[in-house]
Amino acid sequence: MTLEGLARKRWAPLAFALALGLALTLVIMASDALHPMAAHAMTLNQARHVSTTKCKALIRKEAKREHLHKADVDALLWIAKRESGYHCCEITGSCVGVFQLMQTRAQRAKWHWYDPTPNTRRAIKYMKSRYGSIQGALRWWRKHHWY
Repeated sequence: MTLEGLARKRWAPLAFALALGLALTLVIMASDALHPMAAHAMTLNQARHVSTTKCKALIRKEAKREHLHKADVDALLWIAKRESGYHCCEITGSCVGVFQLMQTRAQRAKWHWYDPTPNTRRAIKYMKSRYGSIQGALRWWRKHHWY
């Protein structure tokens, strides 16, 4: 039955709700498809085979996208090496990924923790919010051996 048919049978409120729901679903699906993380989405199997060189390149690429200075890029690479040895699928307790971020946050946000691109993006955001800068996170890491 078409929406017009539903409307004729005094189902106008239901027809309107269905049409609105369908429209909102399509908008959400389109925005998810355009989201930068959705475009990159690496599978867990792909992440297991990311080399150190490729992982570093992905971190640099994300740092460039964030317009970071060379010193910040070097700090990111330094932290990633100490946290996971550039292993994308590293799990230590409740921390996951190349930057060893909290797994519960990754699950709540529904991003692929093993993919170095969103992992780097989240790490940069975390470092800036908690330590004020990536350099601040590096100073903290050197003093406390964690961040």
